[in-house]
Amino acid sequence: MIFPIHSSAANASRHAQKRHAAPQSQSHRAAAVKITKSVPAIILALLLAGSSTAVASNGGSSVLGAGALGQSSAVSRSDSRDSLLQEGSQLSVDGTFTTSVNEDNVIIEAPLSQSVQDARKTLQATIDSASSTLSSSEGKASDSSRSTLSGLIDQANSTVTDDNASTDSIYAVNSSLAEAANKVTSEVASANAAAAERAATSSRSAAGSSSAGTSTGTSTDTSSSTVTVSGSGSGQAVANLAIQYLGRPYVAGGNTPSGWDCSGYVQWLYAQFGVTLAHSSGAQAQAGTYIGNQSDLYTKAQPGDIIANSGHAAIYVGSGNCAQALNPSLGTRIYPCNVVSTFMSGYSIRRIFN
Repeated sequence: MIFPIHSSAANASRHAQKRHAAPQSQSHRAAAVKITKSVPAIILALLLAGSSTAVASNGGSSVLGAGALGQSSAVSRSDSRDSLLQEGSQLSVDGTFTTSVNEDNVIIEAPLSQSVQDARKTLQATIDSASSTLSSSEGKASDSSRSTLSGLIDQANSTVTDDNASTDSIYAVNSSLAEAANKVTSEVASANAAAAERAATSSRSAAGSSSAGTSTGTSTDTSSSTVTVSGSGSGQAVANLAIQYLGRPYVAGGNTPSGWDCSGYVQWLYAQFGVTLAHSSGAQAQAGTYIGNQSDLYTKAQPGDIIANSGHAAIYVGSGNCAQALNPSLGTRIYPCNVVSTFMSGYSIRRIFN
């Protein structure tokens, strides 16, 4: 029996027949049988020896040589194992997705979530405000408070550029920084007030006057008005909340944390405690109970009181300081109440939670 030979092998056989015009002898046929019968054994030997490129079909259809299969079907990769192990990808919260293959990087820009963007803007504004506070507090605030503030500014600068910082962690750092800045600001305000009182005392002594400081304000309203309160709270709680939202942007006509003006800031803070206030500094200067005016700030005002006149409104946070939305360039910050130009003409101190 002679196994049929497929394609190129069959052609080679026909060519051989043309070269040998005479019919094959019996011995030739026997040799052919012997050779073709031994092909599977040879291929099996090659496979057992570790060859992965030779394929034989014992069903009688085809026999492919190792060289032919290598040319037509072999798949190879020149990369080394170490190089293949370097393939990978990395997703970063800074808004970029980077994938690397053999040290070739592809960077796909992706926007940050809105909450992270807002948190970063808030923290950056607080950093700017706190840095200004630190630089102006030398000789007026304690070394301990200034050192704490300096350390928190460094931490905040690291957090605001940290690709892995979450919204909550950014706001946590912002709150700590704002509190430290508020403490330094309070110490500075106290130092300034003490200096002003000494100067006033000296002036009164020179003039022979026994009067304590007199308010320069002429636009205060001593009347009291009823406000709608559907919740509960305390002035201190309002002041604490005001501090948490330092650094938010100033937007004329706004009354939400994404942007507010002076009276919008006061209105939103009290709304969190179920108190309805008008979005007007003039109206807020008549809300609640009248406590006093500019001359009573250090003796009668309590944290959470509304400090307002027809042109400006703020929340008293203690030690002569007000949390307030100032203008588009400064945003929401803490400043001594009496150094704000719009309060120079005087103001009312109003209390909502008695």
